[in-house]
Amino acid sequence: MTTMQNTLKEPRKKGHFHKKPGDPLPVLVETETGIPAHLAIWKSFSGRFNGDCVEVSDAEDISSLYNMGFFGKGSFSRGCPRSARKTNHPEIIRERQWKRRCDWSNRKSDISKVEDGQEEKALHEDNPEVIVIGDTDNEEENFMSHLQPRIENDSGSSPEVLNLLLEEALFLCYGLGCLYIFDISGQKILNCDEFWALCLEIDTRFIERYVTYHHFRSKGWVVKSGLKFGGDFLLYKDGPGFYHASYVVMSKVLYGENSIEAGSINKKLDWITLMGLNRLAETSGKEVLLCYAIRPNGLLPGQPSSPNVIKKFKVHEVIPRRWQPSVARIDNSNPPTKPENEESCI
Repeated sequence: MTTMQNTLKEPRKKGHFHKKPGDPLPVLVETETGIPAHLAIWKSFSGRFNGDCVEVSDAEDISSLYNMGFFGKGSFSRGCPRSARKTNHPEIIRERQWKRRCDWSNRKSDISKVEDGQEEKALHEDNPEVIVIGDTDNEEENFMSHLQPRIENDSGSSPEVLNLLLEEALFLCYGLGCLYIFDISGQKILNCDEFWALCLEIDTRFIERYVTYHHFRSKGWVVKSGLKFGGDFLLYKDGPGFYHASYVVMSKVLYGENSIEAGSINKKLDWITLMGLNRLAETSGKEVLLCYAIRPNGLLPGQPSSPNVIKKFKVHEVIPRRWQPSVARIDNSNPPTKPENEESCI
């Protein structure tokens, strides 16, 4: 195995996306943006802890957090929330989707009656328009002849929120100092230590996961959830709108600064799991990256009471390489040559 190289491979671009990266969040660097740095334009955001993640409901905050750093995921979208998309085109849905929305709207109206018998005022004065097309999933039919599009007012739609991972919320609160997190009741603002304690209660692996997230965010990577690829995180260059993910990250913890020299680095990972993850990563054009958070010797095994403890951690990056007999076979007539700028594997 080998440590992560300084010169990384060029990630695969997404050809259908032609957009320049947004300004850095929340710091406006004058040499990069041309905007003079001033406290009056220092951005701050607010979110509410719902017991599982942090919700951001303000449309302007959602747009800024996603477009200026690709933080979070839309609650009704695959990735980019609707409020962060700069488009004036209405959403296109199927007839069955429209019927489910109408049914949900009727149910919501029945339970939202106030005491005087009048319905509560809608959350949005201007109802978004949607284009409804016909239901046809049979490939043998002429799909275009059954569209019959029509425009409807989606009065029953719920507002979309931005869901922040616990690691993303803590990084914005502790690392960048631009996010105010309210408790589950929405009445009290949690400081960094209080939110840190909540995260440790929810996830027993939160310390090594956050150390990994903070490490790669500080190096300029856009870090997203890696659950769908079997890992902890995915690393993107510039963001998922511009490139495909380059690495699937697995975060592990080691106890003691001498763990690597003692040879215990491979004892924390099952080889069957590693081979399956590596096969999945190769199929999707990615590489597996093992990130070991080395817990300092002087740190007690109990839960630290402050996120300042991450300053004492060290991070070790490892990229596993699959051994190929055809490449490693010794041939005296044609000795193998080592590619330039490639580190040797152990």
